[in-house]
Amino acid sequence: MSRVMTLLLLTACAGTPSGKPTAGTTDTAPSATPTTEPPAETGTLAPEALALCKPPLVTADHPLVWRATGLAAGEIAVFYRGDSLGAPETCFDEFGGLCTTLEAPIELGRAEADADGIAELVALLGPADVEAAEVDVQAFVDRGLSSASSNSTRSPWLPVGALARSCDDADVCTDLPDSDGDGVTDDCDRCPRSDDLADLDGDGRADDCDPLALSPAELHLVADAGETDQGFATVTSALPRDAAYSVSSPCDWLTVDTGGELPTEGIVPGRGVAQFTVHGDATHLLPGLQRCDLIVTTPYVEDALYTLPVLFEVTEPGLDLYFPPGDATTPTGLNNGLRVTVTDEAGTGLPGFRVGYTLLERRSGVTFAESGGITYDTVTGEDGIADATLVPPVDFVGTVNVDIVVMYPEADQILAEFQVERSWTLLQGDIYFWEIADGGGNIMKMPADFSAPPIVFDGTAHDGHCSGCHTASPGVLPTTGRPAVFTQDRTVSPHQEQVIDTETLEVVAAFEGNSSDNDWSPDSARITWSDTNVRVYDVVTGTNDAVPGADSAEYAEVFPTFSADGSHIAYTRCNGCGGDLTLAASAGLMSLWAVPSRGGEPVELVPEEPGVAIYYPEYSPDGRWLAFNKSTTNQSGVAPANTYSSSTAELWIVPVDPSGSRTTGPARRLDVANGEGVSANSWPTWAPDSSFIAFASTRNGVWDVFVSAISDEGVDSPATALPFASGPSGQHIPSWAP
Repeated sequence: MSRVMTLLLLTACAGTPSGKPTAGTTDTAPSATPTTEPPAETGTLAPEALALCKPPLVTADHPLVWRATGLAAGEIAVFYRGDSLGAPETCFDEFGGLCTTLEAPIELGRAEADADGIAELVALLGPADVEAAEVDVQAFVDRGLSSASSNSTRSPWLPVGALARSCDDADVCTDLPDSDGDGVTDDCDRCPRSDDLADLDGDGRADDCDPLALSPAELHLVADAGETDQGFATVTSALPRDAAYSVSSPCDWLTVDTGGELPTEGIVPGRGVAQFTVHGDATHLLPGLQRCDLIVTTPYVEDALYTLPVLFEVTEPGLDLYFPPGDATTPTGLNNGLRVTVTDEAGTGLPGFRVGYTLLERRSGVTFAESGGITYDTVTGEDGIADATLVPPVDFVGTVNVDIVVMYPEADQILAEFQVERSWTLLQGDIYFWEIADGGGNIMKMPADFSAPPIVFDGTAHDGHCSGCHTASPGVLPTTGRPAVFTQDRTVSPHQEQVIDTETLEVVAAFEGNSSDNDWSPDSARITWSDTNVRVYDVVTGTNDAVPGADSAEYAEVFPTFSADGSHIAYTRCNGCGGDLTLAASAGLMSLWAVPSRGGEPVELVPEEPGVAIYYPEYSPDGRWLAFNKSTTNQSGVAPANTYSSSTAELWIVPVDPSGSRTTGPARRLDVANGEGVSANSWPTWAPDSSFIAFASTRNGVWDVFVSAISDEGVDSPATALPFASGPSGQHIPSWAP
C-alpha cells in the first residue's frame, strides 16, 4: 500500500480536530468586503428572510449554538457578530448589497444547511473576543441579488461561572428538550446532573463540568512498517488548582510522554492546558490500521475516566509524499508558497510527477504567481519538488483553500489529492533589528507590517557609536510616559548600557555593563541583564542589583528574560562559560532555569544535554511558551566559539505555566520554521500577541530577519523573510515592540 491513504486520512484531520467546536474567527476581518453604501444598481432589496435562533447567553469558552432556518439544503449560512445594534449600516457586496446594523461586524463562522434547510454554527468565544455586555449576531446567505438575511439576535455575556436559569427571551429556541427534568431547557442549564451541554468526549458529562477535557477527539498517526510516528494531545483542566492526571496505554506499540517525572503522569495548571506526546512504533507491526484507546484518569473525581482513540495507519514501504502544514499563516503582503515533495522509500526525489494546484474559492486579488490565475499545473523536478506561489494583495487578510492533485507521469490516474489552507494576517507593532553597516552597526526601526522602510534608530549612522544587543520596552516607562529601547554602546570602554527614548532619541538612563541579551519587565519598570550573574536595573530608582538565586560564583548565569507576569526570570546556567557570549569547549553544561524576579530558589526548566548549547530564552507575552535556541557546533573560523554565530542554532519552544516558573510539557523543535538543510536560526522574539516569532537566520547566506506563525497549539509555519530586513549587509537580533 502506498502513501495515498496516509494523505487522505491526514487531509480529513487538517484544521479543527473532528468533534471539537470551531471557534469564531474573531481575530480576522469578515470575508465579505464591507462598504458604507449598498451598490447603486441593487437599490433596496426585500429578500426572503431567514430565521435565526440564538443561545440564551454567552459564557467564555463554552460551546454555543446559533441556528438559522429557511435555507435550501447545501446553502452556506454566514454568521456575523457585533457588540451592539443600531450602528450606522454596513453593507456587503458579497450578499447583493444587503446591510446590517451590527456595530463593526466580524465573521463568526459558516455552516452548511442540512436537508431540512437548517444551518447550525457551533462556536467558542473567549473573554478577549467580547468587548460589550451582549453579543449580537445576524446570518446571511449568498444568492446574488436575491441574497437573504436573518433577524438580529442578542445574547447577554456572562463571566465564567455565571448560572443561567431563565429562557424567557423570545429569541431563544424553546422547543429543545429538558433531559434532566429540572424545568429548564437543556441549552439553559449551566451544570446539570445529566448532560445538557456538548459532551464531545462521550463520557456522559457536560464538557464545562468535566475536571479534565482532551483534544483532539481522535489522534491519527501514520508510519511505514518498521518506522515510527508521533502526535500531540492536550489536556485542559477546569479545576482552580494544579490537576494531576495519568495516561495508560493497553498497547505495547503505543507510548506517551507527559514531560513529568514519570512519562505517564502529568500536571495541568489550574484552569490551564498541558500537552503530552503520543508515540506509535511500527517496528513489529504489519501494514494495516491499528487502534488503541489511551485511558486518562484524574484522582480528583473517582469516576472521571477519559479515552483518547488513537488510529495508527501502518503503510507498506513505497512512495512518500510530503506537503507543508495545513494551518500555515503568513504576514499580509508576503507571498506564501506551497510545496509538494514526491520521494521513494529511500528519500530520493522522483521527477516528472504531475501536480495541479487550484484555489477552491475565489478571493479578490489572490492568484498563483506562475499563472496569474486560480489554477497552476507543474511537474516535480529532479529533486522531486513541485512549487507554487500564492500572491495576495498587500492588504489582504484572510484564509484561502487550495486543492492539490498529484498524478502519475504518463496517465490521468490520481496518485493523491488533498486540501491545504493558507492564511494571511497583519503584523502589529514595530521590529527593531541590528544591521551591519557603516563600519559598525545600526539599530533599525521598521513597522512590523512593513508599510514603510526602516529608519536608523541608533548606531554608527546616527551618532558614530556602534550600538546593538537591544530590546524594546513592551509599554511606556513610568519615568517618561514614553516607550524606550535598552541597548549597548560598544564604542567606549567600559561598555555603556543605555535606555533610549523611542520618540526623542535621548538617552534617559545609562550605566556601565557588558550584556549581550536582556529583557524588560511587562510593566516597563525594570530591565534584567547579566554580567555573568543575573541583575535587575530599576528604571525608577536607578538601582542595579543581582538577583538572589541567580548570582552564583560557580556558574555563568546569562541571557535573562522576564515571564509574562513579571514574577520570574528565565536564564541560561552554564558551568565553564567564560562570559555571556562565549561558550566553554564542553558545551552541554548549559541548561535553562527560572528564578523569582525578586530573588529565591531557582528551578530547572530545560536540562543539560551532552554536547548541546541551550540559550537565548524568551517567554511569550501570553505566558504560554518559552522559546529558546539549541546548537551543537559553532561557525567555522570563529574564535572563541560562541552562541552568537553558531551555524547549527535551532529554534525550540516548551510550554510553561503562566508564571513561567515551570514547564507543563515536553520541549518541541520548530521543524517547519527551522527548515531543512539551512544554517543558523537564532535570537527568537515574540510578537506582542504571541502569534508570531521573529528570528535571525543565515539560510540566504547572510543574517536576515524572518517570521514564522505559531498557533495556539504551538504548531509553526514556514519562515518568511521580512522585506527591508533582508539583504547583503546582514540583519540580526530582532526585537518586537507593540
